[in-house]
Amino acid sequence: MVTTFLTAVSVRRWAWTALLVLGASSAAAQVGLGPAMPMPPAGRAAGLTPQIETILKQMLAAYEAADAYRDAGRITVRQTTGRIRQTTEMPSAIVFRRPNLLSVVGGAQSLASDGRTLQIVLDALRQYTSSPAPPRLTMEDVRMGAPGAGLDQGYPEVLEFLLGEEVYDRWSGQIARIEPAGQETIGDRPCHRVRYRSIYGAEVTIYIDTATSLLLRCDIDATGTLSPPGTPSDPAAQEGPRLEVRYELFPAQVNRETRGASFDVVQPQGMRLVKQFQNQPQSSLGEPPNDDLSAAPPPAASPAPQNQSLVDLPAPEIRGVDLAGRRLEPADLAGKVTLLFFWSPDGGPDNLAAIQMIQRVADRFQDQPSVGILGIGGMTERPEIIGDLLRAKKATFRTVIDGNGLMMRSFGIQELPTFCIVASDGIIRHASSGASPEVEAALSEQIGALVGAKPGGSATYPLVTGSGA
Repeated sequence: MVTTFLTAVSVRRWAWTALLVLGASSAAAQVGLGPAMPMPPAGRAAGLTPQIETILKQMLAAYEAADAYRDAGRITVRQTTGRIRQTTEMPSAIVFRRPNLLSVVGGAQSLASDGRTLQIVLDALRQYTSSPAPPRLTMEDVRMGAPGAGLDQGYPEVLEFLLGEEVYDRWSGQIARIEPAGQETIGDRPCHRVRYRSIYGAEVTIYIDTATSLLLRCDIDATGTLSPPGTPSDPAAQEGPRLEVRYELFPAQVNRETRGASFDVVQPQGMRLVKQFQNQPQSSLGEPPNDDLSAAPPPAASPAPQNQSLVDLPAPEIRGVDLAGRRLEPADLAGKVTLLFFWSPDGGPDNLAAIQMIQRVADRFQDQPSVGILGIGGMTERPEIIGDLLRAKKATFRTVIDGNGLMMRSFGIQELPTFCIVASDGIIRHASSGASPEVEAALSEQIGALVGAKPGGSATYPLVTGSGA
């Protein structure tokens, strides 16, 4: 499967386009949210029996214990709109050896670490990044600023199984219901078959080798994630667009000998070296920009903040009800340096990545009573999912729901996620967007400068677990 991201772009109402991007946790992944459905108790899927839990945990333990892993498979995407059906097939492969050797190849993206250099190539943008390889690879090293699909949206991801942390809790937290579905043979391997429905409406069936506990196949019917509210929840009953994906990972092997040449880093041809992946702008005529592909842009000392039109303006008043049902009044923020986090579950992968990013910023300033962190979530057809996402990601900062988008409009927010730092005098001193490490560092630096203190500690701003307004 490589680390594969299934992206549904512009799934508002009847607009629908699907994009498949392969590679390390990449800059391009989101599955749109589907119709509302009853949520199970937090952290516990309906139908999760001890037997199923054992199968899943044994699978994750096999990846965690593997010194080496490799697979070679295929990904098939079938999109159906009315009488038009489009099928796309592409090979995929991942080779990994601890602590820091990795090769990921597939479709529009590739990643290589030979132990000295870590390189990530995004063919779709004709860009690549290159940096020193860390002594030990983690998901943070290959995340590229925008996780969001994968485990955080209920899909099994091999690279996260190998490199991630708290994998079981994060994955199971995105499952609404689950059930055993007997056994099936993949190639010559008997497999456990487990079927589940994600909290976003995707129907997923996974096939786990009974001997090695490795994932050999995954079938996803993501049609339910594309549905506007009020449509039938059963994908078979829907007449709108359909989206089906199959990951075939057979053969998948652990602890087999892998040659060093498998991890060679080769400078890509016709690509632009960048510090972080950037959207490729289009001219007014729809033509791609005339980039100088031979030269890399000079490194910036620090990222230039976006949304500069907000800076040095008085912050509009913020009122609302948080997820615990408590009123938020302007007086609650008065006299504090406050980081405002505007986001939406429907806003793309950066929005999901930013939840954990803002939590890390909150952790750094827990010992500073003059610092406040406030999430403002909204612009979604499913406001109830905001609390579910925060709980799944173990976020503890206070959050209010801006269901009708009034607060976002009062600030003039143009994109999500956006971060505003409001000084104690009520003036916006910083505004930026995105979820890259550079943005996170800039937020911490700006807050620290305004309060005259260095970040440190571990914060627990009280989350909020009830229903917001």
